[in-house]
Amino acid sequence: MADTHAPALSPLAGKPVPPAVLVTHVMVTKGNVCQYYPDRKCTSDKGIDFKFPQDAFNKYLASLHQSAELKDYQSLIPTN
Repeated sequence: MADTHAPALSPLAGKPVPPAVLVTHVMVTKGNVCQYYPDRKCTSDKGIDFKFPQDAFNKYLASLHQSAELKDYQSLIPTN
């Protein structure tokens, strides 16, 4: 497993940090809990069936890139 605390602690060690850190989030359910916690059993329950609204999110990001109020923060806004 990656050290997820490294970016947060890097400034304390005098190390450079990126302007943004993107994290892939996973929804842990009864059906996949054993993949993340080996001491737990998975069930046949599918849990949550979620489809991320990628098109709507891309439109939202595009609107953020057009915002004059955010002109100084463009490098922090994902491009897709």
